[in-house]
Amino acid sequence: MILLSMSSWSLVIAEFIYIFGGWCPYSWKGFTVAAFKDLVPVVKLSIYSGVMVCLELWYNVVLVLLADYMKDAEVAISTLSICLNINAWEFIISPGFVSAAW
Repeated sequence: MILLSMSSWSLVIAEFIYIFGGWCPYSWKGFTVAAFKDLVPVVKLSIYSGVMVCLELWYNVVLVLLADYMKDAEVAISTLSICLNINAWEFIISPGFVSAAW
C-alpha cells in the first residue's frame, strides 16, 4: 500500500514539475476564462456521482446487515457473495469502457 501511494504521488509531482517547470513553453499559460466555462455542469455531475456512490455503498452495507440476520448461514454467505461479485464486476467493466474509449 505504501508503494502504491508513493508511485501515485510521484506521478503527481512529476506532472506538476512538467507543467510549472517551464521546460515546455506550450504546456501551460495560466488560467483563462475558458478554463471555467463548463465548471458548473462538472460540479453538478460530481455531486450526483458522489451521491450515487454513497447510495451504492449504503445499499451494500444494508445487504450485509440483512444477510447477517438470515437463519441459514449458507444462504447468507451466498447472498453476500453474489452482492460482492456484482460490485466487483461494476469496477472491472467501468475501466474497460474508459480504456476502450481512449
